Amino acid sequence: MRLALGASLARSIAAQRMRAVAGLGVSLASAAHAQAPSDGAAKGSALVRPGTTKLVYEVFLDDYRSGSRVATMNQQFDLLPDGDYRFRSEAQATGLLSLIWRGSMIQVSRGGFDANGLRPFEFIDRRGNRKARGAKIDRAGGQATFFDGQRAAAPEGTQDRLSVLAQLGLLLAAGDGDGGSLGAGHTFEFPMLATSRITQSQWHIEEREQLRFESGTVDSIRIRRLIPPGDDSPSIVVWFDPARLPWPVRIRVAEVDGQALDQVLQRVD
Repeated sequence: MRLALGASLARSIAAQRMRAVAGLGVSLASAAHAQAPSDGAAKGSALVRPGTTKLVYEVFLDDYRSGSRVATMNQQFDLLPDGDYRFRSEAQATGLLSLIWRGSMIQVSRGGFDANGLRPFEFIDRRGNRKARGAKIDRAGGQATFFDGQRAAAPEGTQDRLSVLAQLGLLLAAGDGDGGSLGAGHTFEFPMLATSRITQSQWHIEEREQLRFESGTVDSIRIRRLIPPGDDSPSIVVWFDPARLPWPVRIRVAEVDGQALDQVLQRVD
């Protein structure tokens, strides 16, 4: 965060941008349905289960090339003895932002696996000292029960905010089911579980992009969430390194007012 930012602007960024950090998960559940031009995601192939993995991301204001680091995000994906998974993400402010916002933002996705990938059954979102929000999914009944008591239909293939990013990576790793890769123009579609509702989402593979990091250059696969006209949801773009699937190497979330957070992978253990 730039030194020139006043306290009021910094406070505004802390409130708005850290909300976006929590939604990144900047980074996984079940079937994705291809809309174009492929007729099925992971058709004819079983997705590989990720092993226990630790990930460290640095979060930047606007763009990682600006050098304005505002948070660090630690994630851990655990493959449990019973075959289920637990994916935890914790973001903590750094630099000047840490003087204003001292808490952490935690998201947890828990679930199992099927032939199409991750199958979450619980999502938890806790921000600072606030009461946790989230939902549990009854897969047999096809219903999600939110922590506030509300209920909603949870169609097959529902992902949560944290699981969706790795699920996209799993689908990319699986390819087209015939030994080929998924190229630009392919679109994944699945229901998305947030803290109070479930909505349909589409994720579109775009042209490859060269990303230049301190560690080297990556010929990345870029995926953009498609936002319907009139929808004020944030824009989300995710980049994957084909050599490091299923984990995103970069995630950028931009609000409709133009303010954005850029999350870049620093380490995988």
